[in-house]
Amino acid sequence: MSNPGATPLAAGTVAMAGLMFSALYALTGRLWVPIAAHFAWNFAQGYLFGAAVSGGDLGSSVAVSTPNPRVGSWLSGGDFGPEASVFALVVLTAVTVAAFVAMASVWARRVAPLLHRQTR
Repeated sequence: MSNPGATPLAAGTVAMAGLMFSALYALTGRLWVPIAAHFAWNFAQGYLFGAAVSGGDLGSSVAVSTPNPRVGSWLSGGDFGPEASVFALVVLTAVTVAAFVAMASVWARRVAPLLHRQTR
């Protein structure tokens, strides 16, 4: 919340991103998956599209973008960057839920039968 342009929505999206990264790690068992997802998000947002990343400017980029003052910060992310928008929250929530559902499916297929056999 101390980053420039931080809002309660920004805090919510950052928290959801943490849950998403945790779910990706739990699903794959590989730490590089959430690290690569985080890197790809920051790289695309900052270096490709020129948007703020968590309220910070990463420097030069392929494209330049600025938040539209006529659009509310809840929609554009404002000075914090697109990750503080309702769109980011929806995408992060969808990916998090999908990862947890996939993880539950893997557990049901692989782990539950093993536990069932041991209880017989």
